[in-house]
Amino acid sequence: MTPPAEILRLRDVTRGFAEASGLHLALRRVNLTVAEGEFLVITGPSGSGKTTLLHLAALLDRPTSGRIWFDGRDTSVLGDDELSVLRKHELAMIFQNYVLLPYRSVLENVIFRFRYLEHDRTEAVALARQALSRLGLMGLEGRPARRLSAGEMQRVAIARAIVRPPRLLAADEPTGNLDRASTNVIMEHLAGLHRSGITILLVTHNEDLLSYATRHVVCRDGTVEE
Repeated sequence: MTPPAEILRLRDVTRGFAEASGLHLALRRVNLTVAEGEFLVITGPSGSGKTTLLHLAALLDRPTSGRIWFDGRDTSVLGDDELSVLRKHELAMIFQNYVLLPYRSVLENVIFRFRYLEHDRTEAVALARQALSRLGLMGLEGRPARRLSAGEMQRVAIARAIVRPPRLLAADEPTGNLDRASTNVIMEHLAGLHRSGITILLVTHNEDLLSYATRHVVCRDGTVEE
């Protein structure tokens, strides 16, 4: 059997942040390879570098040193505009705090994914309704986001991320603000997306979620261990 293709590779990646006391290294010479179709769960204590790692993997940030390849492309040689195009077409991010437009409707929040993509509004609305239906949110499309429960907000954030299915979905503590029942609902949706072929990188403190993983890595003091 042919092994799955590599979608992401980090080599000797370091990320530092300037502080009054000097340069703080959030990540230290990290090496990580992710195969297409994996469900990779990243755990570790607060301050271990796992969110920094996720932002680099989602190409939302650049390393201080080292190199990152996405689908065989060396992202270190790409300009900001080229990186933006790559993110728009190949990646999506789910944030712990949802990052919704509170006074816009559920439907408008999902359509927001198309703001820089070549879709007319009729097509965007149709795709948004499909995504909302998949997440069990039909009937709420006209409701302002601020009037949703935490679980509903997170499902809207997922619908926005998958309305144009990415190849890699990065999720930062997507159940961190949810109760157990809502956590189970969200994780079952993510498991379904994984079965459909989407590669998932998920950061969490909740080790109960490891049952969904095909692979687990741990961040400790800016390093990564299998």
